[in-house]
Amino acid sequence: MERKIDIVMKHKQAVEKKDCSAKKKVLVLDDDRRMVDLISEVLREIAVIGDVHGVSDIGHAMRMLEMEQYSAILSDINLNSSNGSTGIDFIKDVMSLYPDKYGNRIIVVSGDHHRIKDAIRHGACFAITKPFDVDDLRDKVSKVVME
Repeated sequence: MERKIDIVMKHKQAVEKKDCSAKKKVLVLDDDRRMVDLISEVLREIAVIGDVHGVSDIGHAMRMLEMEQYSAILSDINLNSSNGSTGIDFIKDVMSLYPDKYGNRIIVVSGDHHRIKDAIRHGACFAITKPFDVDDLRDKVSKVVME
């Protein structure tokens, strides 16, 4: 009987180890640190997401993209950048540098419907309107990371 339990436990540990290696990473960009923290907290509740990196400026986000591979990028459109760059500029830069890597991987968050259309035209695959519904956020991010 003990031997059977040991085999089951080893199998369970192997499955858990495999599941951990399949966890997805998400990059969150918003100039409002409270929003970064809120979105990051919600995303950590999604079972397939293992790591959420939250940043508050475009330069930091671009450096993270150089160093890491992400399954999804979630970005605010209306960023107050020190150099005048916007969320649309960020999307354009990401798509020009990493079109194969992040095509269909960028989700934008905004309350401005006109800018959302702009973001979609430049490479975002989904938009979430502020104030956002937590379930909508989870659903859209889950769809992107599972592709």
